[in-house]
Amino acid sequence: MILAALFGLVANRYVAGRISRRAFYGLAAAFLGVVAGMWIANRLMFPELVTTWHFLRCAILAALACSLFAFALENRAWTLPKFAGWLGRRSYPIYLVHPFVLVLLAPLDWPWWAALPIIFGATLLFADVIHRLVENPGVALGKWLEGSRKLAPVTLPFPADVRRAA
Repeated sequence: MILAALFGLVANRYVAGRISRRAFYGLAAAFLGVVAGMWIANRLMFPELVTTWHFLRCAILAALACSLFAFALENRAWTLPKFAGWLGRRSYPIYLVHPFVLVLLAPLDWPWWAALPIIFGATLLFADVIHRLVENPGVALGKWLEGSRKLAPVTLPFPADVRRAA
């Protein structure tokens, strides 16, 4: 998980123009190398649990995730379908709400083919309600607070020797 966050940081630097395309893709390849290194370390520590199939699964998922991310990053100027934009604006509420939907619907013990559409629908419905009633007003309040208060820059009283060392 930490590697994914670092990969996002590197992607941000690439988009901002602080690192080159070559450096970005070199670091992406290194990321996949770290996945392989982690597998080797785990294989040495837990040979009965960590199999070759485990490595293939991890490598394929990491390569697929990085490839899709890179594709989306390189084509970020493309316009998305309206539903994809709607879904993207509700991605955080979906992330927050889906466990509650699962807990609420688990006691029904329905077959997966009947439960899955209801889980998706209920998750999207609740996420939309949370987006409209909590997230949008919270963002508006934050913008209002930022605009209504002019914060003075903070200067810390460092000793002179610390300033010279920096």
